[in-house]
Amino acid sequence: MRLSPKDRAVRRLGVHVTLWNPVAATGAELSPVASPNDLDVPVSGAVIWDAHNPAAVGPNEIVLAVGVESVSPLASELMEQASSVGASAVIFKGLIDRDWAIARAQRTGVTILALAASTTWDCARSSLGSLIGASSLVDDLPVSDLFALAETAAEVLGRAVEVHDSAMRVVAYANCGEQVVDDACAQAITRRELPQPMATWLDAPGHLQHIRESYQPVRLSPEGAPARIVFPVRAGIDVLGYVWVTEGTTQLAAAQERELIEFARIASVLMLRLRSIQDMGRRLNSDLMMAVLDGTSAPQMLSPCLDASNDYQLVAFRATGREVGPIDRMHVENLVGLRMASRAPGAIMATRGDNLYALVPGMHADDPDTFCSQLGTRARNRAKVELFCAYGEPVTALNSLPGMRAELDRVLDVTSSSDGPRVATVAECRAQSVLCDLRGLVRQHPHLLVGRIRALSASDESRNTDYVVTLRAYFDAACDLPRAAKQLFIHRNTLRYRLRKIQEVCGLDLDDPVERMVAELQLRLMAAA
Repeated sequence: MRLSPKDRAVRRLGVHVTLWNPVAATGAELSPVASPNDLDVPVSGAVIWDAHNPAAVGPNEIVLAVGVESVSPLASELMEQASSVGASAVIFKGLIDRDWAIARAQRTGVTILALAASTTWDCARSSLGSLIGASSLVDDLPVSDLFALAETAAEVLGRAVEVHDSAMRVVAYANCGEQVVDDACAQAITRRELPQPMATWLDAPGHLQHIRESYQPVRLSPEGAPARIVFPVRAGIDVLGYVWVTEGTTQLAAAQERELIEFARIASVLMLRLRSIQDMGRRLNSDLMMAVLDGTSAPQMLSPCLDASNDYQLVAFRATGREVGPIDRMHVENLVGLRMASRAPGAIMATRGDNLYALVPGMHADDPDTFCSQLGTRARNRAKVELFCAYGEPVTALNSLPGMRAELDRVLDVTSSSDGPRVATVAECRAQSVLCDLRGLVRQHPHLLVGRIRALSASDESRNTDYVVTLRAYFDAACDLPRAAKQLFIHRNTLRYRLRKIQEVCGLDLDDPVERMVAELQLRLMAAA
């Protein structure tokens, strides 16, 4: 059976609207309480529940339970009737008993969503209608148009036609009538990548550059495959993709080559539209990921955005320098994004303040260090900024992400403020991270710094002495008298004298292990403050 261009696009890209779309877009206003199908349920619309006309609910619709409390018997009846007609979800407002919701969702197969108390039903219905309607328009957007263009080109040129993106992956294709598709062309279509003969040819120095710079179709004759013609799809000087034509034994006529150039021009418009749609999808994924990292959105909502994996690696980046501004951060974000696209295509990126986060499914344990080091070198050479990177152990559950994000933030606070290592792990900075947490605690409870060290600091200011510096050097040397004296460039007897004076000035007993520990901790926290 021959599929239409639109059907082929939907089959290839899985274009359809699910519960995930409206839930992700509305953020905290709409949250899943119990979802037996992980939000991967088709959605066709939203309808207000009417107990006198339950037949108004159709398959795959979201039911707004207006005036129905989840604790009432009517809620269970509503769930049963929603299940009988194949509804996708029911939205309740107010308090929802989680145990009841889980049991009822499992029994009926219908997802239960909670609407925020601050959101009106009218607003919810309007937002859902707009979101579902806008998402469903994707079926009619450029992917199917590219297939239609490829089919038209195949009919006009009498050849098999493939449209590739800038990474040489097939995004649309068409054959001409009953023309036999050679093995190389079949491989390009089924694997979404160039067949080996063409890939080998393009790896040769200068070949790909020649294609990108050409304003005339380029003819290729790779060994073991039919001859092909390729022409770049451009928007200005930016190459968006390529149109490939299987030429075979008969070359295209000059008029056909002009038709190919025209098809490439039309493809540029469609690919620009497709790129804008993909950018919208990336922004939505980014906003959703940031909501999960902030703890304001359910972690399972990220599942449809990620490639299936047993673990996920969260990596955090921060650019520093003499004058790092928004333009520099944008350069860094683009740099990291480009590297992620080639190294980990399934990654999601999000930005909050000075930090950039990347969530990568299935990254190997030895990958982050090498990857981050390479990024740091590129950022230094191209953007003229220092890029600090932090990562921890891979997480196996998405609900661990907010905690991991907090740990990575602390690592970046430590390394970027003290000119520490450019790439660091949570484990390597554990001690400094603990101090970072304690500094936050001291800001909330300033009395924790009250004591003998504060008295010693006040004495230094009034008497112009350096006893605080002496004591810090003594602690830094692990209370080793000769080593501390060497660091201070004084005789050890002079150091003994100063330590006795410190005890006289503030009453610190350096022989008491508890007093010694508290004094050292206060010293380090005061230095950071």
